Amino acid sequence: MDLAQLRPIALFLAAFLQCIFAFLIWSKGKSKEAFYLGWVAFFSAISAFAWAGVFFFDNKLFWTKATWLTALAASSYVIFIYYFTGKTKFFKLKFIFWYGLSAAISIISLATPYIIYEVSNQYPFIGLATAGPLNQLARVLILPMLIIPFYYLISFYRKSIGAKRLQMKYFITGISVYFFGAFLFYGILPLFFPEKFFSYLDAPVYFSIVWLGLATYAIIKRKLFEIKVILTELLVALIGLILLAQIFLTQDMRARLVNITVFLLYIMIGYLLIRSTNKEVEKEERAEELADKLEELNLSLEKIVNKKTNELQIKVKELDQSKKALINILEDNTEARREMEEEENKTLAIIANFTDPIIVLDKDYKIGMINPAASRVFGLNSADLGRQVATDNKFSMSNFKPIIKTDYEIKPISEGGKDHNFISEEITLKDASLKEDAQGTTFKVITAKVLSLNNEPLGVMKIFYDTTREKAIDKMKSEFISIAAHQLRTPLSAIKWVIKMILDGDAGKLSIEQQELLNKGYLSNERIIRLVNDLLNVSRIEEGRFGFNFERVNFQEVLDTAISNVESLAVKSHQELTVEKPPKLPKVFLDKERMIMVLQNLLSNAIKYTPEYGKIKVIIEVDKQYFHVKIKDQGVGIPAEDQPKLFSKFFRAANVVKLETEGTGLGLFLVKNIIEKHDGQVSLKSEEGKGTEVSFFIPINKTANL
Repeated sequence: MDLAQLRPIALFLAAFLQCIFAFLIWSKGKSKEAFYLGWVAFFSAISAFAWAGVFFFDNKLFWTKATWLTALAASSYVIFIYYFTGKTKFFKLKFIFWYGLSAAISIISLATPYIIYEVSNQYPFIGLATAGPLNQLARVLILPMLIIPFYYLISFYRKSIGAKRLQMKYFITGISVYFFGAFLFYGILPLFFPEKFFSYLDAPVYFSIVWLGLATYAIIKRKLFEIKVILTELLVALIGLILLAQIFLTQDMRARLVNITVFLLYIMIGYLLIRSTNKEVEKEERAEELADKLEELNLSLEKIVNKKTNELQIKVKELDQSKKALINILEDNTEARREMEEEENKTLAIIANFTDPIIVLDKDYKIGMINPAASRVFGLNSADLGRQVATDNKFSMSNFKPIIKTDYEIKPISEGGKDHNFISEEITLKDASLKEDAQGTTFKVITAKVLSLNNEPLGVMKIFYDTTREKAIDKMKSEFISIAAHQLRTPLSAIKWVIKMILDGDAGKLSIEQQELLNKGYLSNERIIRLVNDLLNVSRIEEGRFGFNFERVNFQEVLDTAISNVESLAVKSHQELTVEKPPKLPKVFLDKERMIMVLQNLLSNAIKYTPEYGKIKVIIEVDKQYFHVKIKDQGVGIPAEDQPKLFSKFFRAANVVKLETEGTGLGLFLVKNIIEKHDGQVSLKSEEGKGTEVSFFIPINKTANL
């Protein structure tokens, strides 16, 4: 038997062996990577069968074209490597691309002459003169399917450990052998034997058996299957190969049909034999698992018994020691009581000498202690001790009104990071001798829990800090800012109009350099005017002179005006500004100009701190009582530690200051005060590097908080 007769038989055997690899991988490997590795073996088997068909059957052109089905094996190999190395980002797109490319190559090869035009007369394969116009292109396209995943595999091998690393050794070894065979027969031999090159294009099929065999072994080895199952399967496969070889070696057609019948019957018997062996092994494995679990249970039970015995012995020793300690404690009880009384007297003395008022409630929320400062300021005396205090409104000072003789006004204050069980307040004592606009004594009231050394609650303590002087200084500062801003605004406006007239050419024609310098001066002057206006607005808010004109307004007009004022900034930065709202917005009771200022401030911040080509969305929702507005951006975000202080005066986040040096830090302060005057609330959600969402709501019908 010569080489021409042996080659189709060898190729048929290779196809059958690759089918066995596919069966083993699919039956033993339950992961996604094993699933696609099985398809590599299956499509390789189809390609090997097509190569055998070139030698064995008459329609050599068809079978030669069918060998290009190996492109499907290449794409399955790529997807297998993606799963195995964890490169599953955008997996659907990768899946569609690689399988689409391989399917296109296979279809073009089978249905058109563009890859294979005809078969050579000299050899049963294509030749240089008979290859289609897309033949070389198809080879170039398949090359990345082999190289790119191999690079991923090498990179992943360097980072992996344990069983995964061992598996990759098998994969890399097998793929390297396959690459060597392909390079030898497609790269080296054509240089030395060009006339024989197309006679051995089927040679890489045998090298693929090496890599698929190693890959199959890696999958089986990782799963640690019972050796008798593997031996049974290999024995069945070996006998099957012998029977299959007899089919092709037999020349008589009748004997060949008999051999085919025997082969098919053997396949059924072999399948039943493997199945019964598998079931037997599974039973043995279950029995071994149960035995292992029982042994582990016995060991753990023994450990638990020993542990509990040791714990019991330790407890007995501890009880012994506790008995001795209790005797010592009883002996020292008198001394301890004396020391405790001394500590209590020290504590009472410290509280009594506090210059600020202090009121302590016991755990039943009755007045348990009053220092002299509290007696002097609030008119309390020993008769008030034991009086019950309500706990409404988070221990607000309004609960003390029936007890404290001095009249006072209460103002809540917000402080981030404090105990949310209590409220922070500010009270101002009323003095009939003071004029209406005069400032009385002001205290900042802090409420704190009183805890024992064991963190057990003993009561609540009210501490009053005298902030009258700070209030007076703050008022003087606001008045100074107001006067300074008023004094600055007039000359700044004059400077603005003078520069504007010069820029408009009223004083003669300017050169380009002069116009640029004056433009810079004009813009700087505008920034100073905006700062002065912001300072005036802050001053008016603090003095209660920030005038409001409330009326029922269509919010669509407010929204359109605010967006038109900032739209040019978004266009300049190529940003997408969208509005999501109901088809019809209701009329809302608000100050139109102030609400435009709120939206304009929030939108300009979103635009300013969002990168180019970013998105800014305005979301408006309406329910029966409230009007909700959200402004989302894709900007730099705000650090978590800066968020509680964001609505304070002159505060700017650290990352924003680095990004944009200009800014007053007054915009969000104004927004918060305007929204609160509308009896609404403003809130903020932000994550650094991912964007910010500022939202507020105002009542639709409720009268504003004037």
